[in-house]
Amino acid sequence: MAEFEYYQVEDELVSRVQTKITESSLNIEVAAYPDSEEEYKRAVSKPRILIGFVGAVLDNKTTNENAGEETLTIVALIQARRKKGDEGCHHIAKLLRKWLAGFETSHCGRLMYKSYKGNDLVYDADSGIWNWDMEFECKKMFIQDPEPDGPLLTQVIINDEIQTP
Repeated sequence: MAEFEYYQVEDELVSRVQTKITESSLNIEVAAYPDSEEEYKRAVSKPRILIGFVGAVLDNKTTNENAGEETLTIVALIQARRKKGDEGCHHIAKLLRKWLAGFETSHCGRLMYKSYKGNDLVYDADSGIWNWDMEFECKKMFIQDPEPDGPLLTQVIINDEIQTP
């Protein structure tokens, strides 16, 4: 199996949402977060959903410092000219929650809905666009590569004083 890359979760979620949009006959653009600011600031001619991985936090649940549970945060930025109506931000958010909450990606556990809020620029008066962030998270196992020069475990000795019932 190829090594995990964060963009794989983005790509899988974009694909799922694009399929759902097509099935619903809504006129909404769906894409992964762009690689350039120019693409991000591109004029929004129809409602748009940008899905992107924005962070990961490791939580070691064991004394083994090489393994832990990683929580990934994914944001769906909803941009539209309206807040209400079938192609307004709030209706799109309702659909995203329905389509993504509980969905299990190939690389992560089930997506958990976390929050829905206006982002830093809730309304851009220059473009007439509303901006709302829907946040999800999922958990995956994280295995850290051992030190390249560190000792390898080749033998396990069990304490012979341990008694079994």
